[in-house]
Amino acid sequence: MTEFKIYRSLDKVLEIVYNLRSQGLQQGIDFDFTWVPENNYGFYHEETYKKHVIFTFYNDELAMMFALKNGS
Repeated sequence: MTEFKIYRSLDKVLEIVYNLRSQGLQQGIDFDFTWVPENNYGFYHEETYKKHVIFTFYNDELAMMFALKNGS
C-alpha cells in the first residue's frame, strides 16, 4: 500500500479520479482517495493544515504510474 498527499483543488482531484476510473481502475480495489478540507481553526491545539487529498494505491506499479503522471 502506497499513499500520496497532493495539494490540488477539488475539481482537479475529481478529474484525476475520473481519469483513473476511465483507465479501468476500481475504487476500493485498486485505489482510494480521501479529501481533507482545510483546518486553520486551531481548536484544542489541533494541527492546522491546507486542504489536500490522500490517494492510496494497493499496487506498487499503479502507485508509481500515478506518481509519474501527477508529479507526486
